[in-house]
Amino acid sequence: MRPLDQTLPQPARSAALQLKTSLLLWADFLSLWTVSHQKKKQRISEGFPGDRIFFDKWRNSQYAKREEYLLSHFTHRKPSAARVSKLIAQEGWKSNYPKPKEIERLWKPAPKLLIETDQTIMKCVSQQTWKGIAIKDFGPQLGLGVVATQRFSKGDIVCDYHGKVITAAAGRAMMQDIHDEAGYLFFFKAGQRELCIDAQTFPCECHPDADTFGRRINHSSKMPNLKPLHCVLKVNGEEKDVVLFKALQDISVDTQLKFVFQRRGPTHPASPGPKFGKIYHQTVATLTSVYM
Repeated sequence: MRPLDQTLPQPARSAALQLKTSLLLWADFLSLWTVSHQKKKQRISEGFPGDRIFFDKWRNSQYAKREEYLLSHFTHRKPSAARVSKLIAQEGWKSNYPKPKEIERLWKPAPKLLIETDQTIMKCVSQQTWKGIAIKDFGPQLGLGVVATQRFSKGDIVCDYHGKVITAAAGRAMMQDIHDEAGYLFFFKAGQRELCIDAQTFPCECHPDADTFGRRINHSSKMPNLKPLHCVLKVNGEEKDVVLFKALQDISVDTQLKFVFQRRGPTHPASPGPKFGKIYHQTVATLTSVYM
């Protein structure tokens, strides 16, 4: 720390010296007790004041850091109280930590920047290990769809629309060969680039034994509960364009998941996705700038 300004009046110099001394003491205090608990006798034996000023400040700092730590573990989905309790038990904390219900209350959907660096999301995209959803057969007329097998909160990341990313031109060329079958191509914009996720090629190269969830999510213009979100994620060491599905609202168990396919005119002979494509052969699913 630089020396005190000697031109200051005496009262100001005294106050500044007191503040400087206090800050130095606080730095020493933190260097001795970064995490572990300390008692009054210990504080006095180390030459610190016997009152609780530093101790209470330390506890408040510890509490805030623990709160931040717990929230950082639940970026992509709102945690249950049971999951928070499990994490607290794993850390071995016995006191001075936020209650699980408080973490539930404080949780907010992560901004895009955090989503793009979340290791859990990257792993789920890479391995297709999304939890809380299942493919369900709704009968001959409706076919397959996706339902929630757990509760989702507004802002949760539910899954991705999985497939190889190709150019929009390549996707439109593929649609020329699709007639009465459902189309599984998702067209979207990423900045100035027009791209397409090819889920028509089934199974995909990276998951030859899996029917991925995103391609089975159906359309609803009136009651969607998901919206697409374009992100760039580092998947298996490589940056990739990914379309994630984010919950528009709280979703209960057994609810079918749906999102809105944006429609274009008849000059784009493309299908928006499962079953919807059987009806609207001249439409295309697009991800517009509103979701970027």
